[in-house]
Amino acid sequence: MDNIVNKTGHFVVSNGIYELGLSIYSLGVYYYLCGVGEGEFPSLTTIARKCGITETMVERSIEDLISRKLLEKCPGLNETVYAICDPVGVKG
Repeated sequence: MDNIVNKTGHFVVSNGIYELGLSIYSLGVYYYLCGVGEGEFPSLTTIARKCGITETMVERSIEDLISRKLLEKCPGLNETVYAICDPVGVKG
């Protein structure tokens, strides 16, 4: 699956993402992070505010996305950074 962010901030995600059984919260967090851009990772507070959910739900969604290999933890110098991953075997 290719996530493509264009100059206007729009992105494309395969419809196969819906076959993974993600919660609406995990989908929202995944979509938000896809649109943020590579190498950037907003705070949990920012993600929660932008997605209209609690920080606890953001944390649970991030853990869900990591367990499904849609997000990868990349420890940085001063903070934890996450990378968006292409799900294996998702077609759509």
